[in-house]
Amino acid sequence: MAAKSTTMCKCRDVETPGEPGRIRKRLFIDLENNDKDSENQPPVSKKPKMDQQKQEPLLKEHLGRNWYLVISEFQGETKVHIRVYEQRHEDGKLHPTRKGIALDLEKWKKLSELRSEEIDAAIESH
Repeated sequence: MAAKSTTMCKCRDVETPGEPGRIRKRLFIDLENNDKDSENQPPVSKKPKMDQQKQEPLLKEHLGRNWYLVISEFQGETKVHIRVYEQRHEDGKLHPTRKGIALDLEKWKKLSELRSEEIDAAIESH
């Protein structure tokens, strides 16, 4: 069995200004790098796990009031949302809320295949 190579690192905590004892972030310094210049450079912090880029939806259709039908991709899957959006005061843009439903394509196709005559008849009979 081959030995796993490891990198020796030193950990340094950076405190939040004005709040002693509260750690803002933890930095890791490579100890195997013997360059004198590297000691003067600030250590590199960890990269975030996910790319936080916002993607534009494939379709955004207004249904009335603050309800929208939105088709978007999330983690490689296409989702159909029927969701309430609200306008935030700080930027004036519409943002989705937790109020709504997200369907995968299989459920959306099944819902859209229902015949509207049957649905209308059931509503009228009630």
